[in-house]
Amino acid sequence: KCRDQELRVAVDTGTHHNQISAGCLSRLGLGKKVLKAPGGGLAPGPPTQVEQLELQLGQETVACSAQVVDAESPEVCLG
Repeated sequence: KCRDQELRVAVDTGTHHNQISAGCLSRLGLGKKVLKAPGGGLAPGPPTQVEQLELQLGQETVACSAQVVDAESPEVCLG
């Protein structure tokens, strides 16, 4: 879960980065939690990375960052 919404999550041990789909990012309302540009402002253009993504996996809550990708399935991929 993220923000009390169920997500489809895949675990891919062959990748080094977590990923979240752009559609899932929008659905969760997380578009503003993006990587900051040099100088402290928000990076221009569509978000490329989300910081402090909080996922509830069973009884555990995990905070991580994730790269934003265009693929829609899975919604979140943990590497």
